[in-house]
Amino acid sequence: WQRIGADVIMRPNFWFVGYAAPYIPLHEAGRFWEHAVDTGITGWYSNLLGYWGSQGPYYYLVTRLCARPDLSVDEVLDEYASAFGEGAPAIEEYLAYWEQVTERADWPDWAGHFETEDGWFERTMNELGLNAHPFWSSWSILPLLYTDERLAEARAILDRAETLAGEKERA
Repeated sequence: WQRIGADVIMRPNFWFVGYAAPYIPLHEAGRFWEHAVDTGITGWYSNLLGYWGSQGPYYYLVTRLCARPDLSVDEVLDEYASAFGEGAPAIEEYLAYWEQVTERADWPDWAGHFETEDGWFERTMNELGLNAHPFWSSWSILPLLYTDERLAEARAILDRAETLAGEKERA
């Protein structure tokens, strides 16, 4: 279609992986988009599921890369964090934290494949004897992957961001 002049967009089912979890594979998504642009893809259509509180940075990244494919992932993340003023460095730490958790969890892709052999998702599902399907098992695994300890670590980073952002307002 591209050879005869058609614009080609893609419709990946990215948003169905991770569901309501803080699943934000930012650099992975950026590499995917860069490859798509290099092959002539001009747009991206997908259903945003509305998990802005947990996946908002991921939504923002993809939207910005669609609008400005000349930007790097790090430039977009810097832009995103800058909205938090003096709290930006802690927000960048927060994004890096969840990106690391996303990588370690190694959610299965839409076809049910894992990238690593020792991801938290697959190991947990195997230990419990559950089907590691990205759709059917996503809700049940949330409290097992996103433990109180992991959430507390993320909250501590956000607390630092709030303190840093608030210091300028009080000055």
